[in-house]
Amino acid sequence: MFQRIICRIWKNSLPRMITAVLLLYAAALLTGSNVNAATAPAAPTGLKQTAAAETSITMEWKAVSGVDGYKIAYRAGTSGTWTVSETTATKKTISNRKKNTSYQVRVCSKKNGAFGSYSSIVNAVTISKVTGLKQTTGSSSAAYFEYNAVSGATAYKCALSTSKNGKYTEFKDITDTEYYAYNVPAGSSVYVKVKAKRGSVYGEYCSPVEMVTAPDDYPTVYQTGATETSVTLTMSGVTGATGCSAEYSPYSYYTTFYSRSDRKTVNGNGSTVTISGLARDTSYEVKVRSFRKSSAGFIAYGPVMFMIRRVYVLPGKGRITELKNNGHNEFKITWENSGITEGTDIILYDSAGNAVQTVPDAIGEDETADYKYCGNYTVKIRSYILTEGNNLKLYGAYSDPKTISSPYPNHSWKETASANPATCTTAGVRTYKCEYCSAVKNENAPAFGHSWSGWYRKDRNYHARTCSHNASHVETLPHTWNSGKVITAATKTSTGTIKYTCTACYATRTEVIPKLGSGTITATQQENKIAKLKTDEDPGGAVFGKLKLNAVKVTNSSIALKWTKVKGAAGYIVYGNQCGSKYKKLKIIKKAKTVAWTQKKLKKGTYYKYLVVAVKKSGGATVVAATSKSIHIATSGGKKGNYKSVKLKNVKKNKLTLAKGKTFQIKAAGVPANKKLKVSVHRKLKYESSAKKIASVSSTGKIKAVKKGSANIYVYAQNGVYQTIRVTVK
Repeated sequence: MFQRIICRIWKNSLPRMITAVLLLYAAALLTGSNVNAATAPAAPTGLKQTAAAETSITMEWKAVSGVDGYKIAYRAGTSGTWTVSETTATKKTISNRKKNTSYQVRVCSKKNGAFGSYSSIVNAVTISKVTGLKQTTGSSSAAYFEYNAVSGATAYKCALSTSKNGKYTEFKDITDTEYYAYNVPAGSSVYVKVKAKRGSVYGEYCSPVEMVTAPDDYPTVYQTGATETSVTLTMSGVTGATGCSAEYSPYSYYTTFYSRSDRKTVNGNGSTVTISGLARDTSYEVKVRSFRKSSAGFIAYGPVMFMIRRVYVLPGKGRITELKNNGHNEFKITWENSGITEGTDIILYDSAGNAVQTVPDAIGEDETADYKYCGNYTVKIRSYILTEGNNLKLYGAYSDPKTISSPYPNHSWKETASANPATCTTAGVRTYKCEYCSAVKNENAPAFGHSWSGWYRKDRNYHARTCSHNASHVETLPHTWNSGKVITAATKTSTGTIKYTCTACYATRTEVIPKLGSGTITATQQENKIAKLKTDEDPGGAVFGKLKLNAVKVTNSSIALKWTKVKGAAGYIVYGNQCGSKYKKLKIIKKAKTVAWTQKKLKKGTYYKYLVVAVKKSGGATVVAATSKSIHIATSGGKKGNYKSVKLKNVKKNKLTLAKGKTFQIKAAGVPANKKLKVSVHRKLKYESSAKKIASVSSTGKIKAVKKGSANIYVYAQNGVYQTIRVTVK
């Protein structure tokens, strides 16, 4: 009845507005919903397939303004029941579809619970994965491959990568089911995957397959092993090979290698190949070529070695046919040889089973030799082959043993002249020779040492002593002066006297102790001043330029210090503690050349302070040569940081030239080693002049040119990093 009403309306040419209202009303009757014609959503546009897999299709369309969602309908082929699902997105993947099948798809909008008209129907397809991907050929620069055609495919896309899970480079579309990867280095692997295309949509890539190129180096091959029925060859000089292949045939003097019909081939992994099942006591000729094998089992062969190599199985087990004494102190041995033997070693063993005598490289089938030792022996032989190219000896099995006794059961030793007798300074040997055989033995003879006289004074600088075994052996050494005994101590107004005694020969010398300078400070006085400091600042008389104390390495639990050697200093004293605490004496360094020290077992993320005092001997006392400025360093592992450098903002190449009377303001800043760590300020940047009478500098970095000459201006941070400005006054 509804259809008859619609037809009458159109036949009577009712106005379009009335027709639209009736149509919406009719739709409402069919769906059971009340629809307002003014809010019906528009049909989506731009519906298209954007991706495909074996069992899924992915569709996209343009968004419709103001709608709540969409309904997408699809069916296999061009007839049948539509399957419907809803989504709020403008993209939908429809899964669990049949492989390699065409579908019809359409979509409509939804607003306020009501659906609008469907879009035009769009065809979509599922696309099967490519199967049968395999390599067919491998040259030294390309890998050729093929795969099975996919039904309905219009083209294929191939992709290449140097690693299975790496980044793949796609080739242009092709229509063939065979292709090749080109410009691939010789003896290497690439991974290839392929996907099919139907129309403008691609399917999924198949699993990657390893492809290989052939090595392009000619291998160098030597025989490195053998048994009585096998030989082992080792290849070298080939890049990218995963194995090698040996073609072999029994050696024939009359027939060339490639004209023999009994040639066989065997493959080996890595750089070695073993040829088994060979005839005993024979030699073979081989040609070897390298190859690279893929994980899929394809082999790409490289070039064959230049020269044919002759190889040998091991000689058979030796057999002694006769063993007897022959004359005064010699024996004769006879044995059987195989046809490939190059030589034979004869070994004699004592009763304890130790090899005590060897007659090497015996040629032929008999040998006569002297006993090197008296006694009873077990004798064995073994023959060897000598490989071509590398002259490697490969031995066959030992013969069954035979026993023999020399004419003399025991040695009779008699000492003879030694070629290397011991002396008072060098070790030597004592030599003995057996009266019955040619056996010789040596015993170590240690140097019997000097027999020294007592030390005597040679002159004011040296003492000496003489060996009683050899008067030409005279040892001369400098006097070893003790630390001296102060006879009269020096003062600031008078000199003193000190007497030194040699600890070896007891020679003596006396020296004058100079007057102490008016500004002299003893090490003890300076230590008392440092101990009384209540802040993290410096003791009086401290300067930066002489010691330039700084931290060269900082860890969670250690700080390594370094400073400049002070001329005339005899040693150094290191003071330090946690910042905010009183100084403690940490280390006394008694060597003038030692200008570094590391403190360990510190707390991480904590600031520590240090001072170094250079000391020297003066007037019989230890006095201060120089005192460093204090430095403040934070250990790592916490939230505290240090400066890595000092940046000069307005001084180029660390040089300045000023006219007499002129001034210059330095602009500088400390550069943190780590911007994320805060540098706690214990002391701002400081300034110091090496020659105040030429160029002075204020505490704020203002330089004043005083008189003609040159001076260094040091700009240093709290942890000792610094910059030096060379100032020339004209």
